[in-house]
Amino acid sequence: ILRYGIPEYRLPKKILDKEIEILIEMGIEFEFKKELGKDINVYDLKKDFDAVFIGIGAHVEKKMGIEGEENFISGSEFLKEVSLGKREPPGKKVAVVGGGNVAMDVIRTLLRMGAKPILLYRRTENEMPALKEEIEKAKEDGIEFRFLTLPVKARRENDKIILTNIKMKLGEPDKSGRRRPVPIEGSEEDEVFDAVITAIGEESDRTCVPPEILGEDGWVYADKRTGATKIPGVFAGGDFVQGPSTVVEAFGWGRKSAEAIERYLKGEEVLKVEPPEKTVSFMQIQMEYFEKKNALRPKELSPSERIKSLEVEENPGFTKEEALEEVLRCFSCGVCNSCGICYSYCPDAAILWINEKPEVDYDYCKGCGICAKECPRGIITMLEEE
Repeated sequence: ILRYGIPEYRLPKKILDKEIEILIEMGIEFEFKKELGKDINVYDLKKDFDAVFIGIGAHVEKKMGIEGEENFISGSEFLKEVSLGKREPPGKKVAVVGGGNVAMDVIRTLLRMGAKPILLYRRTENEMPALKEEIEKAKEDGIEFRFLTLPVKARRENDKIILTNIKMKLGEPDKSGRRRPVPIEGSEEDEVFDAVITAIGEESDRTCVPPEILGEDGWVYADKRTGATKIPGVFAGGDFVQGPSTVVEAFGWGRKSAEAIERYLKGEEVLKVEPPEKTVSFMQIQMEYFEKKNALRPKELSPSERIKSLEVEENPGFTKEEALEEVLRCFSCGVCNSCGICYSYCPDAAILWINEKPEVDYDYCKGCGICAKECPRGIITMLEEE
């Protein structure tokens, strides 16, 4: 998905290549062109390895189930072709059906290719599952959105597609919590398009894994805290388990599963229960000890600039110097940096300076709380004496 599903203007390939090179240098081995359930299976992997993690994502595109759908183009396939070098749009006037992140990538890519994309979505903007940032950028780019519109039929005439759309209204919420779209009888209208691209969601291919890790509903069951499945030593996570989400969430699954796998290999409890970490609130920060520095904003290309190229990154971000300057704004909440404020303020000399850091001498501390009140970063906590 990182290479073929995310447009280069969002994730430059040179950045991805660099990240992969780092993994290779770490000693991680890659085996390509291996399909789970066809070339390899979980049982054989379990024999050869002490632990297995399944993170194959959600790559099966959902179908609309309407007449004439065979004339449509898959959104994920379209993005893949573009990533492989395709530069000609499938037509000038293109309908894109959907409201998620893939739909946003498709319409914004089409615009950069010189097409006139029109988004068709069966609910309103409030119900769109796409990232709000992507929706706003698409609107800034000048892309036309048609809400409460659903294709119900299509037919091809010569080199055009006649799409029959019906108007919708919102009814009661469905199981997703979003209001269910209800067709308005008699509101069907035909419209001519050069092409139609669908991006109504993806799901995982669960036919390639053992039935033991599937729940009664047919979905993969894996502990959200560890990624552990019902088969000991087999872990799973990311979009494969929870359905389409963000790359960051998939990274999160990988991290917590890796930690759980390490505990499993050591013979420890897979689920490690730890006390919650102390969180320092903004109210505990003593602002008078800090110099005010305004936040820097990452550079962004203007809409008129960014729609000119498929390759130019639209969010180039900070330079190295700007990034360092922004890092220096960090308060280091809850982390002692040996500033010496507590040592200076203690009226009873109960705070000693040992090895360049403060330590409390409880034989002399009377619990006045001045050190806790003055600590710039909210590190010191006062407790009732038992």
